[in-house]
Amino acid sequence: MMFKTSPAEREVLLAILKATRGQPSSRDRIMEACRSTREVLSRVIERLSAEGLIVEDDDGFLKATHGQRLRIAVEAVNAGAGVERVSRALGWQEFEDISAHIFEENGFSTRRRFRFKAQGRRMEVDIVACRSPHIICGECKRWSRGLNGSAERRAVEAHVEKVRSLGESLDKLVRGLGLIGWSRAVIIPAIITLTPPTTKIYENVPLIHILELPSFLSEFEVNLDSLAHFRLPLPRLKRGPVQTTLRH
Repeated sequence: MMFKTSPAEREVLLAILKATRGQPSSRDRIMEACRSTREVLSRVIERLSAEGLIVEDDDGFLKATHGQRLRIAVEAVNAGAGVERVSRALGWQEFEDISAHIFEENGFSTRRRFRFKAQGRRMEVDIVACRSPHIICGECKRWSRGLNGSAERRAVEAHVEKVRSLGESLDKLVRGLGLIGWSRAVIIPAIITLTPPTTKIYENVPLIHILELPSFLSEFEVNLDSLAHFRLPLPRLKRGPVQTTLRH
């Protein structure tokens, strides 16, 4: 969307995200959520419709797909709505689900909020995406200003250590991750952000704006030497026999 967004229009974008989460919504409901005027609401809907980011059916109900909602969310952030507010309106789980969907569209199988045990502790990775021989471990973050502070840097370092622990336990996770038949794995830690990061790579770990995730997935293999990754052999497990029930 290439238009300047006023504060009133920004609030309408947030209200549309809230009102269309999991269901169609009427203009009246959106107006109640943002206390806007009908003129401002109509102007925003007209712009979104022109960009193909929302659909209004014959009954006057507004609908937006996951992909459309993601782009509306990015527009709201760019308009100054604040990542926390946008994340609440979009739904943080929805952001993770959209990220996983992009992986799946690019030929990966995914495990969301994948839990495993290592070093006597339970750990969780937001998205584990597998496409032989690559396993991308994605951590979804809602940083408002990119990688500027020590807290963010520590978060990247902690993610790398968590991915390293997953790699050390990978021989026990072959079945759980659907890696049967793989002879090796290349594990890549990655950070996925709702806002464009000011730093696109830290300690060779890519920080990927969600809208740039498709292009990253089409290019990462040729750039692998410049990315942090772990190469591991895998035990060759065979699929278990299919049980057949005899009928008399």
